[in-house]
Amino acid sequence: MVPEVDRPDIREVILENYRIVYLVGATRITILAVFESHRLLRDDDLYPTASK
Repeated sequence: MVPEVDRPDIREVILENYRIVYLVGATRITILAVFESHRLLRDDDLYPTASK
């Protein structure tokens, strides 16, 4: 699980200096974000706002 998100279907893998955040579905895995591991996950990393 990702500490910043209280959802068991959103998980992460740490690979070297990167965090890979992904969503586990019934039949697929969706990559949500890849960023440097020292950063905290923000809401807009998972739910980007529409550009104006």
